[in-house]
Amino acid sequence: MKYLLFAWGASFDTVSRFRKFFQESAVKRGVNGDAAKCTNTMIPNENNVNTKDLMDSFDSAKNLFTPEYLFIQEKVMKFKDQVGVHNMDLKETKKNAKADFHSVSATEKEKWEAAARAHLERHQRIPYIIRDVVRKNAPITYHGIANALGHWSSASTIQRWITSREGYKQYSDKVIPLLTQAQKEKHVVFAKHLLNNWSRGQGKYLLIHFDEKWFLGMLMWMTAKTFQGDEENVMKIYHTSETMSIAAVGMAFEDSLENGGIGVKMLFH
Repeated sequence: MKYLLFAWGASFDTVSRFRKFFQESAVKRGVNGDAAKCTNTMIPNENNVNTKDLMDSFDSAKNLFTPEYLFIQEKVMKFKDQVGVHNMDLKETKKNAKADFHSVSATEKEKWEAAARAHLERHQRIPYIIRDVVRKNAPITYHGIANALGHWSSASTIQRWITSREGYKQYSDKVIPLLTQAQKEKHVVFAKHLLNNWSRGQGKYLLIHFDEKWFLGMLMWMTAKTFQGDEENVMKIYHTSETMSIAAVGMAFEDSLENGGIGVKMLFH
């Protein structure tokens, strides 16, 4: 599952929310069992907390990030770190944490009130921090951004905010060939010599070509993020001393390469 989340750029909370939504809508229509996991009716889920304007509205953030909310979230985050956590267990953990908060000492409550004030003080800076994180690491996942923010808000909330920004888009990395104009002209001259048999006329030829190549592992991201006005990440690849291979192939032909011939793989080392 974690590899799918990484590939999709989605958070665990987002996938869990969709799964719950699908199952609940199926039950409403009388579909149960395994079939409920594969069916869906698009009915608005009124139970979802509206965090659409959380990043842009201080009042929304203040209403959400209460001392009680932060207390419960800390309990939930610690519980999520355990292996094999189920959604039903998380619900029970939230319920117990909410009850625990109302029984903590006055000193403990003051601590969480201070934590809530500190949390809200970061509100104005959060959008700028998110943009800076994305500029430095365009393919970062929403969970990665949440980690970079110290879990100021959930990954799903960050995803909704980022994807709703004007000028936001995803793109695929590109590689630009680093050939100068002079190198391109030399390529053309070489190609003409090759097709002309280096001015040796007609006859039988055995053309042997070998080349050495340095290989460097490269990952092309398909979900890189950018905002309007920011540069896309254009990768420029040079020959680098990582792993070198040598390959040789042969081509036997008569008169001209354009007549075709017999190709042979001779060497790869």
